[in-house]
Amino acid sequence: MQAKLSHHSTTIYLALLLSLIFLCPSLVFGQSSFSSSDHPVIAKIIKQHKTPKKKMSFIAVADRRIEMPILSNFYHYSLQKWECPCEVIDQVKLHKVYEQPIKGCKKVASVELLRNARKKIFTGKKTIWGKPRAKKIPMSIVHFSDKNRRFQPLLISDTSQLTNIVDEKWEVVIEHTVNYEYAELELDFKAASKVSDFKNFPHSRYPKNLGTGTNSNTFAKEIIERSGIEWKPLPGLHPGDERAGNGLFCWKL
Repeated sequence: MQAKLSHHSTTIYLALLLSLIFLCPSLVFGQSSFSSSDHPVIAKIIKQHKTPKKKMSFIAVADRRIEMPILSNFYHYSLQKWECPCEVIDQVKLHKVYEQPIKGCKKVASVELLRNARKKIFTGKKTIWGKPRAKKIPMSIVHFSDKNRRFQPLLISDTSQLTNIVDEKWEVVIEHTVNYEYAELELDFKAASKVSDFKNFPHSRYPKNLGTGTNSNTFAKEIIERSGIEWKPLPGLHPGDERAGNGLFCWKL
Protein backbone atom coordinates (compact mmCIF):
# COMPACT_ATOMS: atom_id res chain seq x y z
CA MET A 1 0.00 0.00 0.00
CA GLN A 2 2.83 2.39 0.96
CA ALA A 3 4.68 1.57 -2.26
CA LYS A 4 1.56 2.39 -4.30
CA LEU A 5 1.17 5.76 -2.56
CA SER A 6 4.83 6.57 -3.19
CA HIS A 7 4.49 5.66 -6.86
CA HIS A 8 1.30 7.74 -7.11
CA SER A 9 3.03 10.78 -5.51
CA THR A 10 5.98 10.47 -7.89
CA THR A 11 3.62 10.37 -10.88
CA ILE A 12 1.85 13.53 -9.71
CA TYR A 13 5.18 15.31 -9.13
CA LEU A 14 6.45 14.41 -12.61
CA ALA A 15 3.19 15.55 -14.20
CA LEU A 16 3.40 18.92 -12.44
CA LEU A 17 7.05 19.34 -13.41
CA LEU A 18 6.35 18.58 -17.07
CA SER A 19 3.47 21.06 -17.06
CA LEU A 20 5.71 23.76 -15.61
CA ILE A 21 8.44 23.07 -18.17
CA PHE A 22 5.90 23.33 -21.00
CA LEU A 23 4.26 26.52 -19.75
CA CYS A 24 7.26 28.39 -18.33
CA PRO A 25 10.59 26.77 -19.21
CA SER A 26 12.51 29.83 -18.01
CA LEU A 27 11.29 29.22 -14.45
CA VAL A 28 12.67 25.67 -14.48
CA PHE A 29 15.93 26.09 -16.35
CA GLY A 30 16.61 29.76 -15.55
CA GLN A 31 17.64 32.52 -17.95
CA SER A 32 20.71 32.11 -20.09
CA SER A 33 23.22 34.91 -19.58
CA PHE A 34 25.63 36.33 -22.11
CA SER A 35 28.27 39.00 -22.14
CA SER A 36 27.61 42.43 -23.59
CA SER A 37 30.54 41.73 -25.90
CA ASP A 38 28.43 38.97 -27.49
CA HIS A 39 26.03 41.63 -28.80
CA PRO A 40 28.00 43.60 -31.44
CA VAL A 41 25.90 46.78 -31.22
CA ILE A 42 26.15 46.89 -27.42
CA ALA A 43 29.89 46.17 -27.50
CA LYS A 44 30.18 49.18 -29.83
CA ILE A 45 28.20 51.34 -27.37
CA ILE A 46 30.62 50.49 -24.55
CA LYS A 47 33.69 51.17 -26.72
CA GLN A 48 32.32 54.54 -27.88
CA HIS A 49 31.80 55.76 -24.34
CA LYS A 50 35.24 55.19 -22.85
CA THR A 51 36.21 58.35 -20.97
CA PRO A 52 38.94 60.31 -22.83
CA LYS A 53 42.18 61.10 -21.03
CA LYS A 54 42.28 64.39 -19.09
CA LYS A 55 38.54 64.15 -18.38
CA MET A 56 36.56 62.95 -15.38
CA SER A 57 33.27 61.06 -15.49
CA PHE A 58 30.43 59.97 -13.26
CA ILE A 59 27.46 57.61 -13.18
CA ALA A 60 24.11 59.06 -12.09
CA VAL A 61 20.57 57.94 -11.39
CA ALA A 62 18.14 60.32 -13.12
CA ASP A 63 14.40 60.83 -13.34
CA ARG A 64 11.55 62.83 -14.87
CA ARG A 65 7.81 63.17 -14.34
CA ILE A 66 5.75 60.56 -16.16
CA GLU A 67 3.98 62.19 -19.09
CA MET A 68 0.62 60.44 -18.62
CA PRO A 69 -2.02 62.64 -16.86
CA ILE A 70 -3.19 59.75 -14.65
CA LEU A 71 0.41 59.20 -13.44
CA SER A 72 1.68 62.80 -13.52
CA ASN A 73 2.57 62.74 -9.79
CA PHE A 74 4.97 59.85 -10.36
CA TYR A 75 8.58 59.82 -11.58
CA HIS A 76 10.47 57.54 -13.97
CA TYR A 77 14.08 56.42 -13.31
CA SER A 78 17.00 55.91 -15.67
CA LEU A 79 20.79 55.52 -15.38
CA GLN A 80 23.24 57.90 -17.03
CA LYS A 81 26.97 58.31 -17.65
CA TRP A 82 28.48 61.81 -17.87
CA GLU A 83 31.87 63.30 -18.91
CA CYS A 84 33.27 66.61 -17.63
CA PRO A 85 36.45 68.67 -17.89
CA CYS A 86 38.61 68.00 -14.83
CA GLU A 87 38.47 71.66 -13.80
CA VAL A 88 34.77 71.28 -12.83
CA ILE A 89 35.36 68.26 -10.61
CA ASP A 90 34.70 70.32 -7.46
CA GLN A 91 31.21 71.08 -8.75
CA VAL A 92 30.26 67.39 -8.95
CA LYS A 93 29.09 66.24 -5.53
CA LEU A 94 28.28 62.65 -4.66
CA HIS A 95 24.55 62.10 -3.98
CA LYS A 96 23.68 65.76 -4.58
CA VAL A 97 20.49 66.24 -6.64
CA TYR A 98 20.94 68.45 -9.73
CA GLU A 99 18.00 69.97 -11.58
CA GLN A 100 20.11 71.17 -14.52
CA PRO A 101 23.26 69.85 -16.25
CA ILE A 102 26.57 70.96 -14.73
CA LYS A 103 28.23 73.52 -17.00
CA GLY A 104 30.83 71.86 -19.21
CA CYS A 105 29.54 68.33 -18.53
CA LYS A 106 27.98 66.15 -21.23
CA LYS A 107 25.77 63.08 -20.95
CA VAL A 108 27.42 60.41 -23.12
CA ALA A 109 25.39 57.28 -22.36
CA SER A 110 22.20 56.21 -20.64
CA VAL A 111 19.83 53.28 -20.20
CA GLU A 112 16.17 53.02 -19.27
CA LEU A 113 13.20 50.67 -19.56
CA LEU A 114 9.98 51.76 -21.27
CA ARG A 115 6.60 50.17 -21.91
CA ASN A 116 5.80 49.39 -25.55
CA ALA A 117 2.31 48.27 -26.53
CA ARG A 118 2.26 49.56 -30.12
CA LYS A 119 3.60 46.55 -31.98
CA LYS A 120 1.47 43.60 -33.08
CA ILE A 121 3.12 40.29 -32.21
CA PHE A 122 2.17 36.83 -33.44
CA THR A 123 1.16 34.75 -30.42
CA GLY A 124 1.64 31.27 -31.90
CA LYS A 125 -2.12 30.66 -31.81
CA LYS A 126 -4.66 30.84 -34.62
CA THR A 127 -7.92 32.71 -35.10
CA ILE A 128 -11.23 30.89 -35.56
CA TRP A 129 -10.58 31.22 -39.30
CA GLY A 130 -7.26 29.41 -38.99
CA LYS A 131 -5.01 32.43 -39.54
CA PRO A 132 -2.05 33.25 -37.26
CA ARG A 133 -3.22 35.43 -34.37
CA ALA A 134 -1.43 38.73 -33.72
CA LYS A 135 -2.13 41.15 -30.91
CA LYS A 136 -0.59 44.19 -29.24
CA ILE A 137 1.18 42.94 -26.13
CA PRO A 138 2.56 45.47 -23.59
CA MET A 139 6.27 44.70 -23.35
CA SER A 140 9.17 45.90 -21.17
CA ILE A 141 11.80 47.27 -23.54
CA VAL A 142 15.32 48.44 -22.63
CA HIS A 143 16.56 51.56 -24.46
CA PHE A 144 20.14 52.84 -24.55
CA SER A 145 18.97 56.46 -24.32
CA ASP A 146 16.78 58.61 -22.09
CA LYS A 147 15.24 62.09 -21.69
CA ASN A 148 15.55 62.44 -17.91
CA ARG A 149 16.86 65.79 -16.61
CA ARG A 150 17.13 65.65 -12.82
CA PHE A 151 20.07 63.51 -11.72
CA GLN A 152 22.17 62.42 -8.74
CA PRO A 153 25.85 61.36 -9.13
CA LEU A 154 26.45 57.91 -7.64
CA LEU A 155 30.05 57.22 -8.64
CA ILE A 156 32.77 59.74 -9.63
CA SER A 157 36.21 59.26 -11.19
CA ASP A 158 39.02 61.61 -12.25
CA THR A 159 42.42 61.48 -13.95
CA SER A 160 44.29 60.96 -10.66
CA GLN A 161 43.04 57.35 -10.55
CA LEU A 162 45.13 54.64 -12.19
CA THR A 163 42.02 53.14 -13.83
CA ASN A 164 38.72 54.83 -14.60
CA ILE A 165 36.36 53.25 -12.07
CA VAL A 166 33.35 54.77 -13.85
CA ASP A 167 34.23 53.13 -17.18
CA GLU A 168 34.67 49.79 -15.40
CA LYS A 169 31.43 50.13 -13.45
CA TRP A 170 29.44 51.32 -16.48
CA GLU A 171 30.46 48.16 -18.31
CA VAL A 172 29.12 46.19 -15.33
CA VAL A 173 25.86 48.18 -15.61
CA ILE A 174 25.59 47.27 -19.29
CA GLU A 175 26.36 43.60 -18.57
CA HIS A 176 23.51 43.43 -16.04
CA THR A 177 21.23 45.33 -18.41
CA VAL A 178 21.87 42.87 -21.23
CA ASN A 179 21.18 39.95 -18.88
CA TYR A 180 18.11 41.50 -17.21
CA GLU A 181 15.54 38.71 -17.35
CA TYR A 182 12.35 40.81 -17.23
CA ALA A 183 12.71 42.83 -20.43
CA GLU A 184 13.79 42.72 -24.06
CA LEU A 185 16.48 44.89 -25.62
CA GLU A 186 15.10 47.48 -28.07
CA LEU A 187 17.63 46.27 -30.65
CA ASP A 188 16.13 42.76 -30.53
CA PHE A 189 12.50 43.87 -30.06
CA LYS A 190 12.50 45.70 -33.40
CA ALA A 191 13.54 42.52 -35.22
CA ALA A 192 11.01 40.24 -33.46
CA SER A 193 7.65 39.35 -34.97
CA LYS A 194 6.41 36.50 -32.75
CA VAL A 195 6.59 35.64 -29.05
CA SER A 196 9.09 32.84 -29.66
CA ASP A 197 11.57 35.49 -30.92
CA PHE A 198 11.78 37.04 -27.46
CA LYS A 199 14.54 35.90 -25.12
CA ASN A 200 12.62 36.54 -21.88
CA PHE A 201 8.94 36.14 -22.74
CA PRO A 202 6.56 35.90 -20.85
CA HIS A 203 8.52 37.61 -18.04
CA SER A 204 9.24 40.57 -20.31
CA ARG A 205 5.57 41.50 -20.43
CA TYR A 206 4.94 44.88 -18.79
CA PRO A 207 2.69 44.79 -15.69
CA LYS A 208 -1.03 45.12 -16.45
CA ASN A 209 -1.54 47.82 -13.83
CA LEU A 210 0.67 50.81 -14.62
CA GLY A 211 2.74 51.99 -11.68
CA THR A 212 2.91 48.54 -10.08
CA GLY A 213 4.89 45.32 -10.36
CA THR A 214 8.28 44.83 -12.00
CA ASN A 215 8.24 48.03 -14.03
CA SER A 216 10.67 50.66 -15.37
CA ASN A 217 11.61 51.92 -11.90
CA THR A 218 12.18 48.37 -10.68
CA PHE A 219 14.59 47.90 -13.59
CA ALA A 220 16.72 50.91 -12.63
CA LYS A 221 16.80 49.96 -8.93
CA GLU A 222 17.63 46.34 -9.75
CA ILE A 223 20.50 47.25 -12.09
CA ILE A 224 21.95 49.63 -9.47
CA GLU A 225 21.78 46.91 -6.80
CA ARG A 226 23.22 44.19 -9.04
CA SER A 227 26.06 46.50 -10.10
CA GLY A 228 27.04 47.12 -6.48
CA ILE A 229 26.52 50.89 -6.60
CA GLU A 230 25.56 52.76 -3.42
CA TRP A 231 22.63 55.08 -4.00
CA LYS A 232 19.84 57.11 -2.45
CA PRO A 233 16.35 57.36 -4.01
CA LEU A 234 15.55 60.71 -5.61
CA PRO A 235 12.77 62.82 -4.05
CA GLY A 236 9.21 62.08 -5.21
CA LEU A 237 7.10 59.01 -5.91
CA HIS A 238 8.76 56.25 -7.96
CA PRO A 239 6.19 53.42 -8.07
CA GLY A 240 7.12 49.81 -8.75
CA ASP A 241 8.49 46.79 -6.92
CA GLU A 242 11.73 47.22 -4.99
CA ARG A 243 13.21 44.06 -6.51
CA ALA A 244 12.54 42.42 -9.87
CA GLY A 245 10.37 39.34 -10.17
CA ASN A 246 7.97 39.88 -7.29
CA GLY A 247 4.61 38.34 -8.09
CA LEU A 248 5.48 37.29 -11.64
CA PHE A 249 3.52 34.47 -13.21
CA CYS A 250 2.91 32.88 -16.60
CA TRP A 251 0.72 35.11 -18.75
CA LYS A 252 -1.99 33.79 -21.02
CA LEU A 253 -2.26 35.07 -24.58
